[in-house]
Amino acid sequence: MLGRTNKEFPEVWLSLIWNGKEPGESLVDRALESGSPIEVSASPALWGGHGAGKATIVLATGGLELANNTEPSRAPDLIGARLIEVLSGLGRPCLDIFVFQYRTALEESVLDGVFTALESARSEGLVQFVALEPVGPVLASRAMWQFRDAFELLVLPDSPAYESLIPLAEQRRVGVVKRGSAGNPRLMRVSTSSEIQDALGVFR
Repeated sequence: MLGRTNKEFPEVWLSLIWNGKEPGESLVDRALESGSPIEVSASPALWGGHGAGKATIVLATGGLELANNTEPSRAPDLIGARLIEVLSGLGRPCLDIFVFQYRTALEESVLDGVFTALESARSEGLVQFVALEPVGPVLASRAMWQFRDAFELLVLPDSPAYESLIPLAEQRRVGVVKRGSAGNPRLMRVSTSSEIQDALGVFR
């Protein structure tokens, strides 16, 4: 079981990246065959057009646009717009995991709007689980997280600097997913079918 999701997940998660080396539908078909959770953050409409919305577990990121937002009242709209973009691109009614990327310290009023929007999305069935991914100073994410216990998962970038958040995740029974080739489960960037095969081969 992965943290407070109370669900079992595969060891390898796939982050789809387009590089034009093979047809997008071939990459998506191979990803779907793997049964792995699929991240479509880079281009939800592209991957949705190739069928990624059919995956059992789909995740996408959002939140970076909040760093330039100076109007607290706009925070819920920005989060809502990102969810609509992802779900419309995928052609499905619910996103399994929304990954809130936290870059810099935000005003409490902005954060209030963000988490109100996320709770509304959960209650309306638009999002099942919410994850935190720190992408800026680790202390900013720690300070925010200390007072807002709203996450089922923690997605860690491929850098030792963020591993200091793991004890807090364990304390709160939050599942940890690492980007890159280390960790279990791990979220790996893939742009070809052979890279998917290599990623899956880690556990074979």
